[in-house]
Amino acid sequence: MRLFVAVDPSQAVADGLARLIEQGRKLAPDAKWVRPENTHLTLAFLGNVEGELAPAIAGALRTVAPAHRPIELRARGVGSFGGQRRPRVLWVGLEGESEALASLQRDVEAALVPLGHRPEERAFHPHLTLARSREGRGDPALGACLEGLKEADLGAFTVGELVLYQSHLSPHGATYTALARLPLGT
Repeated sequence: MRLFVAVDPSQAVADGLARLIEQGRKLAPDAKWVRPENTHLTLAFLGNVEGELAPAIAGALRTVAPAHRPIELRARGVGSFGGQRRPRVLWVGLEGESEALASLQRDVEAALVPLGHRPEERAFHPHLTLARSREGRGDPALGACLEGLKEADLGAFTVGELVLYQSHLSPHGATYTALARLPLGT
């Protein structure tokens, strides 16, 4: 099973992301745009794991979720990974209770280590991915999107749960199935 742990934006933010993706597709038609229903903030990517580990992973997350209160975030500003002229990834930034979010992400990763998870070595950079370049060197058209969409403000939302997702890859793109939804504490 290909698994990851994430939090989802609100429906209003997801609708705003869908509008941004539609605008971006016109500017960078060759990029690989995220399906709007797939937008999420990944806290831990587990990759391929044995199916029998899924209940233990959900159990580990059940200990983390109640220890964290809901987190207020705002989806604002479009940025990129890679150079601004040839970005590899285009994303919407998340701001607000960033330390609370970082604490949740660290605790999720730490809870999964005993189950064989190796935490990400790169610094946690909360974002909602919009598009990826199909070229390893980046896509200049995504750079045009960056300029055209950088002032986007999709509004505030509350993170109220962790979600353990299974990712199903196909030639038509990934689809995600929620295996467990774990409410945060109050």
